[in-house]
Amino acid sequence: MSELSTVELIRLLKERGYKIIPPKKEIVKVRRIRKIRIPRRTLRKYIREKLTIKEIGAKFGVSKRTISRRIKEYGFKGLLPKGKRPKPIPIEWIMIEEYYKKLHEEYTIKGISAETSAKYVHEKELVFNYEPEFPKEKYNACMFYYLANYDGLYVLMNRIVRYGKKNVGFKEIHEWAKRSGMYHLQKMFYKASFWVSEIVGYQYLSKDESKDFLFKRGKEFQRKSKKR
Repeated sequence: MSELSTVELIRLLKERGYKIIPPKKEIVKVRRIRKIRIPRRTLRKYIREKLTIKEIGAKFGVSKRTISRRIKEYGFKGLLPKGKRPKPIPIEWIMIEEYYKKLHEEYTIKGISAETSAKYVHEKELVFNYEPEFPKEKYNACMFYYLANYDGLYVLMNRIVRYGKKNVGFKEIHEWAKRSGMYHLQKMFYKASFWVSEIVGYQYLSKDESKDFLFKRGKEFQRKSKKR
């Protein structure tokens, strides 16, 4: 007798009055995925240290997607979106805040009346700039940041001095500022109640920038005069 196929066997059994009960579907138990423990405090610490998503994931042994989800859950911000680290600041440059702190430690500074929009300073050349690199445009004026000495107490102040009518390259105007800066400042303030002790910074302005700055300073001076 030849062997019957499964289909033929089922048909034969049905013909003989047997009730065919289909097999029960296999019940597959779905194991609940354990939520990976990523402490909130530790994650915040890594974010403040400016680690990338990839680097944080490596520390916890999880994927970048997991870290991104957890950051969203905790409501944290401040990560670099594409996982790229910021360019390191060249060793000769430091943040303005750090530089001001060093000045405070070295001198008895009474106050600061010299605000700057620059973020970095070159410690050797004392150049103030928005990026940790020497300026690349052309300029016609220098903003001198200097220490005014009032009988041993210092105030950080600034003063703009024009180099010429036309804009020139950074190298030319910077050499002029280093060579002639003290002469111009001492000449301006020889009758003042203080004496110019030291130049602590140079920030360069284009022709249009220097005009805008002098215009705003003039308006501010007029406003203060009216109050008096």
